[in-house]
Amino acid sequence: MQATQTAPQGKDTASQGELFVSFELADKTWKLSLSDGRRGASRYTVDAGDTVAVLECLTKLPAGRMRQLLGHQELADRSL
Repeated sequence: MQATQTAPQGKDTASQGELFVSFELADKTWKLSLSDGRRGASRYTVDAGDTVAVLECLTKLPAGRMRQLLGHQELADRSL
């Protein structure tokens, strides 16, 4: 018996990856580590409670890598 497989077409073809995030939460600073599990982690320190800075750390990932990790079509359609 021979099975036929077809490649998906359209918006559901984005490759998804994994994003590993660790937080070390202290009273004065938060330490973040971001990794895709294949490369060394990127480490950041932000002021405690500064959620905008946390998001800025995420945006420091290369745009192409962020698209691949999240697999979102809207990210693939615009430049970060």
